Amino acid sequence: MNNFKANIKQKYNISNYQAEQIIFVIKSLGSELSKMLIMGILFRNEILLFLFQLIFMCFLRSFSGGFHFYSYWSCLLASVLYMSSLVFIFPNITLPLYMQIFSFIHKFLHMLPYWARSF
Repeated sequence: MNNFKANIKQKYNISNYQAEQIIFVIKSLGSELSKMLIMGILFRNEILLFLFQLIFMCFLRSFSGGFHFYSYWSCLLASVLYMSSLVFIFPNITLPLYMQIFSFIHKFLHMLPYWARSF
């Protein structure tokens, strides 16, 4: 990684800080993509539900920030446990219709200020 950093600093004439930012982005993308790939393999029998939950959680994470862990493995474990609950446990819980409607309206109203700020 040091050779890569030296190469991009020289080729694009950027500062050490900017090179570190580029390396951070590459490492972060690699980490996130590998976790998605591993979870995709684990949840391959429920791939459509997994992808739906993944897209929904990516959208929600942009507003809430998500949880952060100090190591890749603890993050992967927490992500697998969380997605397992979303894919296998929560779909089997049935709420009465009035609770579903209330929950939807509540979440919609809760997200409205965030949407308003983005315009």
